[in-house]
Amino acid sequence: FRHFITFANSILDKFIAWIGQINYNDIDYENLSLMIDLMDRKQGALLIASHLGNVEVSRALTERRPQLKMTILAHTKNAEQFNRLLNEFSDSQNITIMQVSELTPASSIQLAEKIQAGEFVVVTGDRTPIESGDVTSSRRVCSVDFIGAKANFPQGPFLIGSILKCPVYMIFCIKFKKRYKIIFEPFASSITLPRRSREEKLQDYAQKYAARLEHYCAIAPLQWNNFFPFWNEIGHPNQSKTQ
Repeated sequence: FRHFITFANSILDKFIAWIGQINYNDIDYENLSLMIDLMDRKQGALLIASHLGNVEVSRALTERRPQLKMTILAHTKNAEQFNRLLNEFSDSQNITIMQVSELTPASSIQLAEKIQAGEFVVVTGDRTPIESGDVTSSRRVCSVDFIGAKANFPQGPFLIGSILKCPVYMIFCIKFKKRYKIIFEPFASSITLPRRSREEKLQDYAQKYAARLEHYCAIAPLQWNNFFPFWNEIGHPNQSKTQ
């Protein structure tokens, strides 16, 4: 019950942040200098986010950094109407939601142009593609260690990173009492996927991301808003907590 209440509050905060009612001074920051340096150099980057906390709160950064441009990739059809609502109520052109069901040559070019213009592209790293209701599909996922068991993580963020050839960072936004904290962490100066070791490298990248997500989930477990069966092992004790 507490998890659902936290999720409901997160939805409200998401909307409040999107209409500009959460301000720069309402947030604490960790490693903000990393992002400021990128913006000062007009260096675009890929930010890997998650369903932990509320990444939309990062909109408040535009209050002090109006040059910040951020595109959040959304590929969950269930959230399409809500994302459209957010875009309709937002008066900011700095942060937008881009609905992407698959990475096509056209969308790849569009994202590359954003990076070249010094903008940030945000993609979540903890939602796997669902095929015929089977979350254990082997299509473009890596099975890695996560909170005591194997879980599938998408290869998508790392494939996008290899295409965009730009610096990659992780972004987490967690609420502590009544204040959010935005945390930036470096992930890779660039993502390369050599043909001979492609799968091995993808596995390493996915495990690295999963380890950091696990770290922050331990700090704020009720803020991980992922209600899909997540672990590969049917009957695993963690499994019931996501349903």
